[in-house]
This record gives sequence, C-alpha cells and structure tokens, in this order.
Amino acid sequence: MNKVLSKRIPREFKSNLPKYIALLLLIVLCMYLVTAMVASSETIIIRTDEHNAANHVEDGQFTTFLPLTNEQEKDITDKGVTLERMYSLDIKAEDGSTLRVMKNRRNIDLVELISGEYPSKDNEAVVERRYAEEHSLDVGSKLTVGSTEYTVCGIGASPDYDAPYQNMSDMAVSSKNFGIIFVTDSEYERVSDSSKSAQTFTYGYLLGNDMTDDKLKELIEDFDFDYTKVTDKYYLETVNEALEKRTEIENGINDLAEGAYKLHNGLKDLSEGADTLYGGMNDLSDGSDKLYDGLKSLSDGTVQLHTGMTSIYDGASALDKGLGELSGGASSLNSTIAGADSAGLIPPTMNALVSGADSLASGLKSAKSGSSELVSGISSANRGAEQLSTGATDAVNGAKELADGVKDAKDGAKELADGAKDAKDGAGELADGIHELKSNIGKLLDAAFDLDLTNLTSFVKRADNVRIAGAAGDVVMNKYGGLAACVILMALFAYVISVFVVHQINRESSVIGALYALGVSKGALIRHYIILPTIIAFIGGVLGSAIGFSPMSIQSQLADSYSYFSLPDFQTVIPLYLVIYAVVIPPVIAAIVNALVINRRLSAPALSLMRNEQNVRNISRMEIKSGGFVRKFRIRQLLREMRANITVMACMFVSMLILMLGLDCYSMCNNVTTDMLAGTTYEYMYTLKYPTSEVPESSEACYVKSLEKEKDGYTLDITVIGIDSDNPYYNVDVKKGKSIVTASLSIAQRYGVAEGDKFILTDEAAGTDYAFTVGSISDYSAGLAVFMDIDSMRELFRQNDDYYNMVLSDKALDIDEGRIYSVTTKSDIERSSKVFTELMSGMVITLVGTSAVIFVVVMYLMMGVMIDRSSFGISLLKTFGYSKKDVKKLYLDGNAITIAISAIICLPLSKLVMDRIYPSFIPNVACGINLNFAWYLYPALFIAVMLIYLLTSTLLVRKLNKITPAEVLKNRE
Repeated sequence: MNKVLSKRIPREFKSNLPKYIALLLLIVLCMYLVTAMVASSETIIIRTDEHNAANHVEDGQFTTFLPLTNEQEKDITDKGVTLERMYSLDIKAEDGSTLRVMKNRRNIDLVELISGEYPSKDNEAVVERRYAEEHSLDVGSKLTVGSTEYTVCGIGASPDYDAPYQNMSDMAVSSKNFGIIFVTDSEYERVSDSSKSAQTFTYGYLLGNDMTDDKLKELIEDFDFDYTKVTDKYYLETVNEALEKRTEIENGINDLAEGAYKLHNGLKDLSEGADTLYGGMNDLSDGSDKLYDGLKSLSDGTVQLHTGMTSIYDGASALDKGLGELSGGASSLNSTIAGADSAGLIPPTMNALVSGADSLASGLKSAKSGSSELVSGISSANRGAEQLSTGATDAVNGAKELADGVKDAKDGAKELADGAKDAKDGAGELADGIHELKSNIGKLLDAAFDLDLTNLTSFVKRADNVRIAGAAGDVVMNKYGGLAACVILMALFAYVISVFVVHQINRESSVIGALYALGVSKGALIRHYIILPTIIAFIGGVLGSAIGFSPMSIQSQLADSYSYFSLPDFQTVIPLYLVIYAVVIPPVIAAIVNALVINRRLSAPALSLMRNEQNVRNISRMEIKSGGFVRKFRIRQLLREMRANITVMACMFVSMLILMLGLDCYSMCNNVTTDMLAGTTYEYMYTLKYPTSEVPESSEACYVKSLEKEKDGYTLDITVIGIDSDNPYYNVDVKKGKSIVTASLSIAQRYGVAEGDKFILTDEAAGTDYAFTVGSISDYSAGLAVFMDIDSMRELFRQNDDYYNMVLSDKALDIDEGRIYSVTTKSDIERSSKVFTELMSGMVITLVGTSAVIFVVVMYLMMGVMIDRSSFGISLLKTFGYSKKDVKKLYLDGNAITIAISAIICLPLSKLVMDRIYPSFIPNVACGINLNFAWYLYPALFIAVMLIYLLTSTLLVRKLNKITPAEVLKNRE
C-alpha cells in the first residue's frame, strides 16, 4: 500500500506544479535572504575576531598631556603590560578633509594591508581603506597632506579604526571628511616638528599577568606630573586661572602663620615686660609708702614751725611797738634838750648830753626802723611757714593718693602680667593651630579645587571604544533577526502548503475513506500527505541556502558593511550550525505544521470521508437577511473560505511587517536628517578645550558634558547641555534645579521617559551616577540630549559661575585654534545626517521588494485555492447560464472585501508592532527613533495593496475561465 501511495506523490506534484513551484521559489527566496544575511553577519563577527587577534588589537588606549618618561613606560611594562606609542597629528588634506597622520605600528593594532606594501620611504603612506575609496585613491595615487605630497604605497585597515570615527563622540562615520594615513617613523618626526597642529599622545596597551584596566589607570594617575611642562599655553592659562584663588588662599594662610608667629613673640615680650613692670610697681609702692611717711613728718614739722613763727612774730610786734614808744620818747627828749640848748639853758659842758640825746634819738629811730623790717620779715616768714604747712599737708594727701594709686597700679600690673601670660599661651596655641592648618591646607584645597592635575587626559577600555569591532556590533541584530524571521516565514509558507494539502484531501475524500476501509492507518496517510510539503521545503531550503552561501550573495550582503566600516577583505564564513539550520528548519517546520493541520481533517470517520461530507462551520450557516443575491453569495463565500482568508490576512500581516521594517529604516534615516537640520539653528558650533574668560562676541555660551546610559547591553553617550532660558538657538524651556532636566524628544523615543520620570545617567570616568527628574519633554530631536539651566548645571558639576565650554554662532568666530576642541558647521551636520539614508537605501529596496513578492505570490496561490475549491459551484453557475463577468463578480470580486479589510487592519497593526520591535534592531545607534512617516503613505499603501489585488485578480480570471460546465459531472455520486 505504501508503494501505491508513493506513486501518487509525483502525480500530485505535477498536477499542482505552478503552485508548488511558486511556493518553492518563495522558500528559496526566504532562505537565500536569511542565509546570506546570517552568513554575512557571521563573516563579519568571526573574521573581525580573527582580524583583531592576528593584528593584536588593543585591550584599551589612553592619551596624555605629556609623553610618558622612559621610567614611567618601564613601570608599566614591568607590570606585564605591552605598550605601543600611537602618537598622531590631524592635518588638512588638499580637499579640506582631515587626515590623521600616524606612525606604522609595531606591536599593537597592526595595519593589515589590503593592497600594496608598507611605507619604506618618507614620501610614502598607507591610506585607510574607507578614506581611499571615498577619494578614489589607489596604490600609486598622489595625496597632498598639508604641504607634503605622498605617494600611496598601500591601502590598509587597522582594528582600532574598524569604525573610523574622527571623535568617539561622533554620531556617524564620515569617511569623506576624515581618514587615517600611516607613515615611516622618520617622516612622522619631521611632520610633528614642522606642523603647527597639536600632537596627540596616545598609547595602546595589552594587559598581562594580573594587571587590569582599572589598576593600569590608577598607576598612570599616580605618576608625577609637572603641568608647567605642558606646552599648550591655553592649558597652562586655564590651570593658572583655576589655581589663582588657591594660591591666594595659600598665601593668606602663610601670611596668617607668619603673623601668628610674630604675635606669639610679641606677646611673649609683653608678658616679660609685664612681669618687669609688676616688679617695678612693687618697688614703686614701697617708695610711695616711704614718701608718705616722710611727707607726713615734714607736715608735722611745718605745723610746729608755723606755730613758732607766730610766737616770734608776736614778740617782734611787741618789740617794734616798744621801740616805737621808746623812739617817740627819745625824740621828745631830744627836742626838749635841743630847745633847752637853743635857749642856752644847757651849759657848754653839757653839750655831750645834747649830742648823746641826739644820738639816742637817732639810734632809737633806726632800731624802730629795723624792728619794723624785722616784723615784716617775720610776718613773711610766718606766711611762708603757713604756706609750707599747707603745702606739706597737700603733699601728704598727694603722697597718700600716690601710694593708693601705685597700689592699684601694682594690682593692674599683676593682672596685666597674668593676662599677657595667658595671651602669650593663646598666641602659642594659635600659632600651632595655624601651623597645622598650613600643613593640611593642601588636602583641603585639593578637595575645594579639584583640578585633578594628572597627565592622563582619557582612558578608554576596548569594550567602550566605539571604533573597535563596530561592524561586528552592527550586524549582531541582523544575525538573530534573520534566524527568527526564517522561522516565522517558514511557518507561514508551511501553512500555505497545508491549505493546498487540505484542499487535496477534500478532493480525495472518498479515496481516503476507501483506504481507511482497506486498513490504511491515519498515521500512514499523514506521513504520505506531508512528504511532498516536506520535500518542497527541503529542496527550497537547500537551493536557497546554496544561493545564499555563494560568495556573490554573501559579498552583496557585506557591501553595506564595507561601504561604512573600514575592514580588510574577509573570506566568507559558512558556519556549520547555519548549514544545518538552513537544511533542517524548513522541512521540520513544514512537517510539523502540515501534520497538525492534516491530522484534524483526517480524523473524520471513514464513511464521512467516502461520502465527501464537508464540515460546515456554524458561521457559514449564519442567516443573511438584507441585501441582494450577489451580496449574500459573496458573504457566504467569504465565510466558507475563512481559512484561506485568514491565511491571506496572515500573509499580508507578515508582508506588511517586512514592508514596515523597510519603511521604518527609511523613515528613521529621513527623520534623522530632517530633525538634525531642524534642530541646528546655528551656523557654527565651537566646542572649547580652554574657553576664554569672556564669551566671544556674537555668540551664545553653553555648558556641555557627556554622560552615559546603558540599555539592552549597549552604552550610549547622552549629552547634557546647560543653557540660559533665553538661548536663541535652543527653543527649550529649562527649569532651575540641580536634579531637573528637560529631555529631548529623541531621549523620550529611545528610552521611553515621560514628564516626572527619574532618568539616571552615569559618569563612567568618575564612577558617579546622577539621578535626574524629567521636568518636561522638548521638541528637540537632533541627538540624544537633555537640557539643564546652565547655572544649576555649573553648581551640580562644581564649575565656576561663568564657566562654559561651547559657543554657538551665526558666523565664524575669531577664536585661537589652540583653544578649540572641535568646530562643527551646519553643512557638516547635514552631510553626516545623510550618511544613514545612503547606507540603508539598498536594504530598504530589498525589504520592500521582498514584501511585495511574498504578498503577491501567497495571495495568488490562496485565491487560486479558493477557485479550485469552488470549481463545482462555478461550473454549476456556468451551467445555469451565468456569464464570465457574473462568475468573476461572485467569486473573485468578493475577495476585494477581504483584502480591503485585511489592509485596513494590517497596515496600522504592522506599523505598531514594527515600531515596538525596531529599536531592538539598532540598540547601538546614538540617535532618536522617530519612525513617523507622512499620513498619506497609509492611503498610498492601501491603494498599492488593492492594485496588487486587481492585478492578481486579473491573472486569476484565466483560471476561472478554464472551469467548464462539465466539472459538475465529475462530482456526482
């Protein structure tokens, strides 16, 4: 019996040859695309790993202000680390593009030649592949770099510039504007000596022993670094400005320490003087006591003297009075005697008496005069004695007050001495404290003025280097997406085949019932009916994979990677698992799907099968009350062919998913270009290494800092932009607050944040997380950015109140080149934004074309099955005299409703699903995910679907016309 059944397989294949050929071609197409895509991805991934290993790709790289000394390099290599100097100079080429001039490598990141040879002469150079392709350079071509003309001796690629970004923060590679050349050591030294461009001191390293990236970074940071030896005057200027306040504080501390020392010495002298003063005041107090005692004795003596002088005065007064009386008597006597003598009463012998009386009177008169003078003198002496007594009394009182004052002064001197001693001790403690402050001020100032003056300017691990293995990271999602898509498409195609098989079972129902009656098992019949679909799927898988594994197919898929990344020529890789997958998955899925579908149909009783009884679904019995015959017939036909209609809808949905994938690719690329240009309202953007103290005229100052955000295993740079509220170039509303940001629309699209959400960003270099609150969402979409109030941002990142590092302007600014990190013009942004569209155009066309082919073929086949299953009814209608036009209206035109409804449902649904899935395809692309496209595309796509249906319907009219009225006779009992 098995032999009999086996003979039916070729006959069945021949009778349905167009259908199976169409399905076979679909499977071949599907497996070709999957295997070519996955094999090309594996080629990139595996060969990149081999290329990196063969050329000793770095474990990381770092840059320094000054070249490491020989001793410092030895310290590193002694730890088991292999070190390679990768110094470079960026110099303009003749066409305005930038070329990075480097020495040829010796140990790390070796250049792999694609053609030509390494430079052996000073006028020769190896050019990086992508730059050479963009500028039509080949071995033997001439290339002018600066003022030097080189002969291209080779075209090559190095693993550290797999993705040749000029700066690691760039959003896209632009090989038209940037490339790398490798020259001899002597030529590089000549160029570096003569070039005005600043040299970048980069070192690549390979870890060894127990050394890790973090340990190496700490070792380099601990190296001695004399920043004064840096030749960049702007760097020195910036450092000196930052250190100016620190120097002022240090000088102030030094002055304070010196003043405290002098104060301590002065108070020490004061204390000693106070002690001496106290001793002197003791002596003065003793002397004042003695002075008081002496003056008191003197006062007592003057009182006695005054009393004696008063007594003398009284005696002298009495004597004077007596002498006055005596003198008066003598004068009277003398007058009497003189009168008597004149009268001659006195004899001549008595002349002596007359003379004596005269002398007595004169003498007494003189005595009287003398006594008067004596009284006057004694009176004066008495007054003097009185004054002396008064003065002595006053002196005694003054001596008393002096003694009391000296005693008080002595007590004050004691207190002064004690206070001076305490002040001296306090000044000593102050001096010690200031000395300790001076000893520790360095640490305090290091914390307050955290300049981190190390020689290290950047440290990038291999895993964080976007230039390394960029192509491999780009195709990882292609690999997994292709494998998943294969399963979905094969399940769809297998189900389509199962519909054919079920139709065949329905036609052969009576035969199957007879076979059951003859003892053939259901399992044998299931195996029989799944053999052909399995063989078709197997052949399709083999043919599709054979085409997909061909070098031409894989190379065509590799073209996108080669047109963007700088890669050597990779030999194609066909992994064993993919061969097994491509050969096994299609027949296995076909067998499983068909077995599940066929099993249900073959479960009917043998008698039911022999009578060719068809299961009539309850929905097909639904009573239709309104409408004419044609409308009712169409509705019942749709209900009868529900399985086929669902298959068509499923096919349309899958096709639409593929179509939406292509349209999302195009929309995102086109929107990136539009959003970048819309968000770039300035003409020039200057990112500054060393900003001036004053913002350049005619420019707007901003503060930018790059932080990181991880999602889906990929870490992307997020730019934090600090702006003023009235910034004319960013129409963004920023709010005050160190933890409040305004998220760009691209951030909201990429990370799904909304107003009020927490948004955590990381500073990998500092090992710090920053938790921000999203204050609002702006319409800005030109890159992954969040905005802050510039003053709040300065405060958060501990910068000066007037700090900035980016300026925007409508015109070119006169800024010294040494201060500039990079200059970006609006035209540069426009060129870069169009890179994605150029790269993805081929894939978009392929996806749209594949979607259309799958939809057309499956719809044609399913509508053909509907016609085949309705052949009896069509034949009967023709027998009743219905015209071809009427038959077409009843059996074909009714499907337009199915297609229209399916399109109305599947278009928005597939867009919604793909928009949710699409971000997982590009987790490593640093841009927003704006997948919106113009509204009129929906009606345009709907019209396209209906036009495809009309084309398919037109083709099926021929099949409809082949059914004759005689078909009725073939199906009678």
